Amino acid sequence: SSRSSSWLRLWQKRQRYPARVAGSHPMGKSFKVALVYGSFHQGNSERDIKHIRSSFPGCDLLNVTEPTAGNDFKFNTLRKYNFLIVCTSSRYGMPPANFVQFAQQLFLASKDPSKPLKHLQHAVFGNGWKPASFSKVYGGLAKNAGMKVDPNDPAYTCYMNNPRYMDLLLERAGSRRFFARGECGEPFADLNTDAVTCHQLRCKIRSYLRPKFSANFPDFR
Repeated sequence: SSRSSSWLRLWQKRQRYPARVAGSHPMGKSFKVALVYGSFHQGNSERDIKHIRSSFPGCDLLNVTEPTAGNDFKFNTLRKYNFLIVCTSSRYGMPPANFVQFAQQLFLASKDPSKPLKHLQHAVFGNGWKPASFSKVYGGLAKNAGMKVDPNDPAYTCYMNNPRYMDLLLERAGSRRFFARGECGEPFADLNTDAVTCHQLRCKIRSYLRPKFSANFPDFR
């Protein structure tokens, strides 16, 4: 009958193209990882993204690009990437000058109802700027000195705003967060620490990616 012949064709098709297990990847495919940073003259985020890059030596299935400043990164090429790792600094809530164009393009993408980054997964690490008085009060260096911070000071109200905003815009543009945002020197529950560092976060990112792609993913060095 026509019904039985239809089922036969469907069964034969499934034998030729077996269903993949959810979350699995064909071993022949290379996955691209983009590394983008924004740094002020101190170069903290540029240093940190290079630190993250150094933890991926020679994995066949992960093609990790060299770190690129946001203004130099061709935003439209994100359609060719599977993962994006962003390291960006923040001062008074504003991005560094070499990151402004990336932030602007990401803002426009976040307004696109088609969710242009829905194929992407991302992680963000932020560096914030604290004036000396802010650090002394909240860093415990002068715990009992009686120093106070004006709650309306932008350095306080806008602290880490840029990495937080980039993380939010990526999500609005359709990207999925594959690891929680880290903020340098701030608490991080996933690592059970009161002051996370880039080194701690890169180890965690690496341990997350390693088992998903290759059994011969190089050992951490």
